[in-house]
Amino acid sequence: MHLMNPMIPGLTGIKMSSSILDSKIDILDSPHDIQSKISRAYAKEGVKDNNSILAFTKFVLFRLIKDKFVIDRLEKFGGPLEYSSYATLEIDYVNRVLHPQDLKSAMSKYLNLILAPIRAEYFSDVAIQKIAQKAYPSDAVSIQNHDI
Repeated sequence: MHLMNPMIPGLTGIKMSSSILDSKIDILDSPHDIQSKISRAYAKEGVKDNNSILAFTKFVLFRLIKDKFVIDRLEKFGGPLEYSSYATLEIDYVNRVLHPQDLKSAMSKYLNLILAPIRAEYFSDVAIQKIAQKAYPSDAVSIQNHDI
């Protein structure tokens, strides 16, 4: 069986590429690296086409988050927003109710929550790290140089 998912644009606004580090998020990226990559991601206000932040939210986060998708905002910026469907979030984004930076902050928060147990397992198991080193010698991340 072959499973397919839609291609998500890279964070830089062009095709995602393993050779362009800022165009993708690795599951072992540190919380700081994820926040940094997402905050620099291309996401034009009000535009949904070729928007990696919207695509990632739709095809990854909304499929993994079982509760409402909450975007924390200060009251002076309209207060928190809650979404139980991606369609409503997209409408607010296109209508500029939801600002790209607010969505990026929420995406970083949720993605780091989702990846935290994966990182913790990886960095607590030397055997898994050795397997990764053998499979991907130049890409494997070691516990010595990484923050969880």
